[in-house]
Amino acid sequence: MQALRNSGTPEATGPLHLTRQFLDPDEAAGAIPGTRLEISVLGPAQGPWSITELQGEGCRLVSGRTASPFSACGEIARDSMLVCWPMSDDTGAWSVNGRGIQRATLLHFDTGAEYASLTRRPLNWAALVFPAAQREALADFTAIELPHEAMARIRGLTRTAIYLARADEAPTSRVFLANLASTVGHWTSRLAREAPRRAGIGVGALVDLLHSRRAELLHASDLARMAGLDERQLRREFSAFFGISVGRYLRVRRLNDVRRELANPMSHIESVTQAATKHGFYDLGRFAANYRRTFGENPSATLSRTRRAMRLARLRDPVH
Repeated sequence: MQALRNSGTPEATGPLHLTRQFLDPDEAAGAIPGTRLEISVLGPAQGPWSITELQGEGCRLVSGRTASPFSACGEIARDSMLVCWPMSDDTGAWSVNGRGIQRATLLHFDTGAEYASLTRRPLNWAALVFPAAQREALADFTAIELPHEAMARIRGLTRTAIYLARADEAPTSRVFLANLASTVGHWTSRLAREAPRRAGIGVGALVDLLHSRRAELLHASDLARMAGLDERQLRREFSAFFGISVGRYLRVRRLNDVRRELANPMSHIESVTQAATKHGFYDLGRFAANYRRTFGENPSATLSRTRRAMRLARLRDPVH
């Protein structure tokens, strides 16, 4: 579980831009301001994950590219609000809380909001992170569809603000960032009351429980007991939030746990078999095929890369 909290309203001396690339999705999750995320990879990565931040007056623009199909669940950190949108018309079958995200959707995540998302393809996205002090300026909504020309303007302002910041045109970039915040605020306040709200189970609390009991092999019946629901209701609510069945979610989660174990130089795992059986995979042939389909390599290749890195580290630091 990755956690990151905003440090408050960005200073108006910027905007300051920062672009980072990550090969590990967990590191990328920890770099998204205002969120508390857990990411599970659903397929092989297509390039690195990237996050670009732009700090301006009163808000922060974050833009990113997710390299893999993935599922994510978590909540918005305290003192933060996010308004998020896809940066291209090809959203890759992206869904949030079971709602399919169209090409011109604005999503609003408020303080403490719990959510889950799913995308089956790489995704380009952007979000404005507002401090809690500006909550009154944003209407209360979950998701709204914009006219095509409105979304085109929002995307254009986003790209221009980032381009100018990278070109060291800070004052002009700040103007475009302010225009972007104003445009997003206009559309959210105008259309918010027309958007229905969706209720569901406390996903964030459930994910916390899953994380705290990671060593256990949990099943749908266990999750139903945790959530205080009968199993049928859990399956229905879980699918609505995650866009994925509870059984598949648990399998994907265990696959990602094995990957983290094999990639961790501090792990005491000595073989792929040991890692697989520790996380409940006993049909090793099927496990290896699912692992390869999900991460684009054999589990033995992951472990070999970790061992090579450890040998190189010992050569560089012979004292230890």
